[in-house]
Amino acid sequence: MEGLLGLLPFAVVALLCPLMMIFMMRGMHGGHDEHAERAEQSRAPSADDERAAARLQAMEEEMTELRREIAAAKGVEEPAISRNGGRA
Repeated sequence: MEGLLGLLPFAVVALLCPLMMIFMMRGMHGGHDEHAERAEQSRAPSADDERAAARLQAMEEEMTELRREIAAAKGVEEPAISRNGGRA
């Protein structure tokens, strides 16, 4: 009987490990549908994205105009500007 009591802690751990694994795996996969929904929403452009894109375009146009004005004031040719704003 004392021999069985000595094995009791090991038996409890051996039985709890698979149960804990089942609950943890279920918890990890439980939010899977919510994650897929968020990914779907992130693919569709929102009104904020469109406003940000329009604002970025306006800023790029303004930078181009300012570069032209600076070049004209210095009396040099207009510098070549790449799409990303760096000088070519």
